Amino acid sequence: MTKTKDQEIAELRQAMAALIAENERLKEARMHLSEFILRLLIQNFELMDECIPDWRYYCTDSLNELKEALK
Repeated sequence: MTKTKDQEIAELRQAMAALIAENERLKEARMHLSEFILRLLIQNFELMDECIPDWRYYCTDSLNELKEALK
């Protein structure tokens, strides 16, 4: 039995709606992961500040590269 054009259009719309929903879910998951990674970096910087107060002076180039990568 062949599908009518209306049935095909309905199926395509359902598929598009499912893809859009999945895309939104992935965007939200990526946002949460990015926030988590940023919090870990901040905690690492705070720990380094406590342990080795002058570490930023010696790591300026690396920190600038990290800053660019996070943009």
